[in-house]
Amino acid sequence: MSELLELLKSALSGAWGSNVGPLEVLLALCFSVLVAVYIFCVYSLVVKRSFYSKEYAITLVGVCLITTVLVITIQFSLLVSLSVGGALSIIRFRTAIKSSLDMMFLFWSIAAGIMCGTGVALYALILSTVLTIVVFVFIKLPVIKTPMIMVVNTNHFNDEEEFFRLLKEYCRHFEVKAKNMTKETTDYTIEFRSDKTDELSRLLSSKAYVDSLSILTHNGDTRF
Repeated sequence: MSELLELLKSALSGAWGSNVGPLEVLLALCFSVLVAVYIFCVYSLVVKRSFYSKEYAITLVGVCLITTVLVITIQFSLLVSLSVGGALSIIRFRTAIKSSLDMMFLFWSIAAGIMCGTGVALYALILSTVLTIVVFVFIKLPVIKTPMIMVVNTNHFNDEEEFFRLLKEYCRHFEVKAKNMTKETTDYTIEFRSDKTDELSRLLSSKAYVDSLSILTHNGDTRF
């Protein structure tokens, strides 16, 4: 029992001896699996469904475990470390990272694997706890939604003042980004923020001088 406690203590506090046996490797992998599954769960909760990839989430688990074993292997053998470095240098990773958040999770998985492999699994647990709190706090921070874009196709009219008066009345902010004129039509591209988008679009569509109206938006965010 005392030997098991000593082994557990060494795996958590970085007190690996010069000889790491199968039992130490197994213990390091157990901690690595624990942290990797935790990363898998956090990734599934944080990442938006439109970008979520189960294959990538499973990859995070695999990367953590592989890194753990690699670190254990190379830290006691210069020859193996050079071989691993040479092998990694010729590998080309062609899979594109979809999101910068995915990159963070990948580094998290690698860092956790290194910590577990070097016998400081306690640091991996602390990192995972603190990083989870930070990520969820920043996710909950309020953000301003990105402005919408209005594309208005009009015939030539003498009511431009009324058009902009309605925009001022219904929009908290608007800015004309482009104005294209032909002999018969005038087209506006307007960036705007409004809490009455539906009312504004119905009102403008009912005007005789408006031929067509389109409103564009996306799911992005912008900071204060």
